Amino acid sequence: MLGHGWSVDGRPLTQVDVRLSISRLGPVLRGLDLVGSDWHTWSAGPSARWLLPRATALAHLWNTS
Repeated sequence: MLGHGWSVDGRPLTQVDVRLSISRLGPVLRGLDLVGSDWHTWSAGPSARWLLPRATALAHLWNTS
């Protein structure tokens, strides 16, 4: 959804576009326990704290073998 060279209606992405895109994903990310949030901040949720270190370790193993 977001990446180098991406655009919205033919114009480059702005900071507002990025914020809107992330906010649309909020309910899904919270439902998967990937983020925890209060009114002002987001933080890594329980699943993200468990999953991300293991996923990076697995990727490291695949790249070194």
